[in-house]
Order: sequence, then structure tokens, then C-alpha cells
Amino acid sequence: MLRKLMTLMIMVLAGFTVAANKYYVSSVKGNDGNPGRLNTPFKTIMRAVKSSTAGDTIYLDSGIYREEIVFNGRARGKKGAPITLTAKRGATPIIKGSDIVTGWTKYKNNIWMKRNWQHNSQQFFADGKILQQIGFQSKAYPKAASDGNWMIRTVGKDLADIQENSFYYDFKQKVLYVWLKNGVNPNRKLIEASTRMYLINANNSQYITIKGITFRHSNTSAFKQGGAALEMGSYCIIQDCDIQWCDFAGISPGYQQQGTQIINSIISNNGDSGIGPCRHKNFLIKNCTIEGNNYRQFNQTWHAGGIKAVGVDTWGTIENCVIGNNLATGIWFDSCRDLSGKSVIRNNYIYNNARQGGIMIELSDQVSIINNVLYNNDQFGIHYVVSSYGKIIGNMIVGQRDFIALDVSGPRNNSEAKLSHNVIMRNSVIDSKCKYDLHMIQPDGKYVTNNSCDYNFFSRKGGPKLRYNEGGRKNWRDIMVTGDLKKWQQKTGYDKHSVVIDKNKLKDIKIRTK
Repeated sequence: MLRKLMTLMIMVLAGFTVAANKYYVSSVKGNDGNPGRLNTPFKTIMRAVKSSTAGDTIYLDSGIYREEIVFNGRARGKKGAPITLTAKRGATPIIKGSDIVTGWTKYKNNIWMKRNWQHNSQQFFADGKILQQIGFQSKAYPKAASDGNWMIRTVGKDLADIQENSFYYDFKQKVLYVWLKNGVNPNRKLIEASTRMYLINANNSQYITIKGITFRHSNTSAFKQGGAALEMGSYCIIQDCDIQWCDFAGISPGYQQQGTQIINSIISNNGDSGIGPCRHKNFLIKNCTIEGNNYRQFNQTWHAGGIKAVGVDTWGTIENCVIGNNLATGIWFDSCRDLSGKSVIRNNYIYNNARQGGIMIELSDQVSIINNVLYNNDQFGIHYVVSSYGKIIGNMIVGQRDFIALDVSGPRNNSEAKLSHNVIMRNSVIDSKCKYDLHMIQPDGKYVTNNSCDYNFFSRKGGPKLRYNEGGRKNWRDIMVTGDLKKWQQKTGYDKHSVVIDKNKLKDIKIRTK
């Protein structure tokens, strides 16, 4: 009997120790000397984070919070008991990685300066509008990327190149210069310059949930190569958030982490890319809008665009998203070869993305591309390169411009990577403006094996443009291009049940476009 009572007491005490706390924060009315209650809130988010443990919730009131939030130490959630950072009901909190710049003095002509500015600011905003950076002051980026090209396309070099609607930072003299439109005095504007590496750093934490918060501005490139404004850990959730105008990437699900979800959020207009999973297992990106990324014009063949997933053990799901107008590839998987997990790209609308186009799968295995609509992308609709055990099924590629709508191939180099065991079927390629509708490589028994391509639909004025390379991946020869499906079937063995309909004969077909 005594043992049962002691057990019951331990259970009761344990229940008390895990009881969740609620903390309130107000940048306008708060004080970090307060207890953090509804009527006596903290002033800073970090004050609340330092008090939080698993199961606690932090509520943010309306206002602007200029701080870097770090989850580490005891600020870690648990399964079923995350730490939640969320907007108070009806509130619109904004977390910014910039500071307000005042005290401008005239330099000469239309140029103004701020002396003793200690931050290597990569972003500059006047009344919320982004200005062009002149030059690029960051040791994190050498002149050349891994592909041998520049890492970032810069405008000008130094103060001599400053122009209207631009800024320049003199790193040695610690002076910030600006030339606003019509030479307006910056003291009459809200001037914000980026200063903080992160907005959220939870890479050393887990089970952190962030909901209903707006994020703006960061200074990541001044500190390191790559990275993101929000860097998460394992089993984190970002939901109903708005992440825009950050310096490099908007979100990293977490380096060498797993299970993070990004749901129903806007991740747009960021300097390099929207979302960058790197060696992250089982990520989920769902119901998100990912548009206008790479405004800083980083190298499009190195690292930029809507979503860039990279690393041998990176895999996850991207579904029901709108991904468009990115100044690089919409979705890019690079060297994701972990056979322990499968990636799925499905039911997305992917439009008007630049350079390598809509979807690029490169040196990545077990990636399924299913039921996506790809419209008016540059270079490629789907570019599937030396990857294996993938599925390209039920996609509609419309109005593809420049090169190839559906490309299943690989470079002729010394790599031992294979293009094998892939299924390409039930795809529709309609109204292409590009050079080729479909490109396939002849099996060679070693590098190109066990690929099937059938039950596809082509509709193009004058017939489909089909490209076939004989000789296998490393010995391309006698490139055959045809608009004759029967000849293609006889020559390649592909598309035995595929259908061609002249575009002029298509009636009553509704295609979603932006």
C-alpha cells in the first residue's frame, strides 16, 4: 500500500514539473524585469526563450522585434511538448534582422553618409523598399564557385560607382553611404540596414514550433557562406509565417537534422533562395508560396532559386506549393543519394522560373515527380540528370521555353553516376516554345539501364520535337531529332502507347496559368 502511495505521489509531482508555462512579450509595453504574464509582459523574445522549457508557449504582441532569437541549452522541446513561439490572437508581430539608421550627414551632391557604422550591412531599405548594394564586402565568398563561375553578380565596385537608389559600405572606414531617389535626405525616411546573422537560430535545438509571425531582413552573407534567416533543428514546425526580404536563404530546415515541416507559409523575395534543406532527412514543405527569390543574383548554377536541396542524406516531400518567378531553378535536388528515404515532389504549380527552369534533379536517387503543373519555365521544364530509381508521372508541362520540356539525360563526363531504373509516363507536354519536347538517351548496359518512357501526351503545332542520343551516356553520337512519333517508337522503343494531337485540334482544355 505504501509503495502504491509513493508511486502515485511521484506521478503527481511529475505532472506538476511538466506543467506548461505561458509567456507574453510586447516590444511596445513590455519590460524584461516583468514576470512575462499577460498584463506584465517581457520586452524581448530572448528573455522569454531563456525562461522556456519543453511544453511552454511564448505569445508575441503586435510590434517590431529587432533581435536574434537563439534556442539552445534548456530551450528545447520534446515530442508532444514543443516550445511554441506564436502571435497572440489578433496580433501582427514582425521580427527584423535590421536596425534603424539615423544621424545622416551630407557627403557630396546627392550622396549621404553615416559615420562609425560597425555593421557590414548587406541589405538597405528606405521606407521598406530595397536598395541596390554597390560592390560586395564579404570574405565568406571567394570570387569563384564550385562550377568555376562567380558566386554573386555585383553592381559596381566602390563609392565611385554609387548611383541613385543604391548604397555602399566602406568596410575599412566604417562609413555607410546612400543615394536615395532624387537625392532625398535619408533623415526624412525610415532607413533600415541589416545587422543580424539570424532571425531564428534553432539548429542546436529540437521540437520548436513557430506560428503566425512575419520575418524580415538578415545579414547572413556578412558572416558566413550559405545559411538562412531561420535555421531550424529536428522536428521543428514553421506554420502560417511570412519570411521575405532576407539576405541569403529564407529558411534552412536544419543541417544534419530531420523531420522539420514548413507549412502554409510565404517564403519569397529572399537574396539567394527560399528554402535550403541541407543533409536534412524527411523534411516537409507543404502549401507554401515560394516566389521571387534570388533578387541579389547569386550564381544560378551554383546555389539559388526557390528550393535547393543538397547533400547525400537529404530527402523529403514538397507538395501543394506555388513556386514561381524565382531567378533560378524552382526546385533543385543536388547530390541527394540517401537510399534510406524517398523524396516526393507532387501537386505543385511551378511557373516562370529562370535558368535551369522548373525542376532539376541532379545526382539524386528515389525522387518522384508526380502531378505537377509546370508553366513557362526557362531552359527546362523537368531536367532529370544522372539520377536513378525515380518516377516522373502525370506532370503537365505547358508553354516551355528555350531548350527542353522533359529532359532525362546526363553529361558526358568521367563520372560513374548512372541513369537507371526510372519510370517516365503519363506526362503531357503542351504548346512548347522550346527546341525539344522530350530528350532521352539510348541504354548502354552500364550507365543507362532499365528506364521506361510511355503513355505520354504531346501537343505541338507541327508535331513533337523528340531528341534521342545513341551510344549511351558517355558516348553520345548521331543525335536523332524527329517530329514523327512512329519513327521515334521504332528507333528508341520508347512511347509505344503515347499520343500526339496537333495543338490546333485541342478544344476546351483549361490550363492554369499565372
